[in-house]
Amino acid sequence: TNYSPQVYRRYIDDVIVGPVDRNSRLTQNILDIFNSINKSIQFTLEVPNEGEPLAFLDMEIHINNRIEFQWFVKPTNSENSLRRDSWVPSNVKSNFIKNSIKEVSEKCSSEELRKRSLSKLYNRFRKNGYHKQKFDCKKKRNQKAKNLNSGGACLVLDFISDRLNRKINTIVKKYDMKVRVINKPSTNTQIAINQNSNHKSKHPDCEICESLPNQYMCSDRFLVYKFTCNICQNFYIGQTSR
Repeated sequence: TNYSPQVYRRYIDDVIVGPVDRNSRLTQNILDIFNSINKSIQFTLEVPNEGEPLAFLDMEIHINNRIEFQWFVKPTNSENSLRRDSWVPSNVKSNFIKNSIKEVSEKCSSEELRKRSLSKLYNRFRKNGYHKQKFDCKKKRNQKAKNLNSGGACLVLDFISDRLNRKINTIVKKYDMKVRVINKPSTNTQIAINQNSNHKSKHPDCEICESLPNQYMCSDRFLVYKFTCNICQNFYIGQTSR
């Protein structure tokens, strides 16, 4: 059957096509055509009931008398994000909050849906340790950016703490130094492991789980790892790939 959809959008393996009718044979034909392309790639079809929203990527589409959009989060989402107690500069956290608010706001088609979506986002911020007064940092950030962009040489330092950064900036201002202090990103776990291990052999301090074959090493991907502090015996469990 010849069919030219009015709407067709695809992102990797997520496709939205319209219009479709739940009870139409044409709808099933569309699914059959997609599934006939490759036997290893099989699609499923979701057609919302009247009045129900349709989720596509991170957007929730409402089709009533008009089409409306709002931010969508899967029910299985862990809601973990950049935590407030993460060991990164405060300006990185501020940018994360600002960009998240902007991204969610742009996905909403009305002010009511925007407020509803931002309420969900603020709850996520709170779960990750942020407070309400930290959400709106636009005015302060703009003034700070203006001061930093005044020119001069760049002083690139490893990030130690926000307290040390404030002390350095205080000295820079006190002596009217034409210097812009920039923090280097922290080394992530994967880079730290690879820098301290030989890809052809296990790191001497790494103990590989007995359930794994001998060829696995601490620098491999798709593994769960555990770091234990030799002093306090506290530990951290992570994974080498999402």
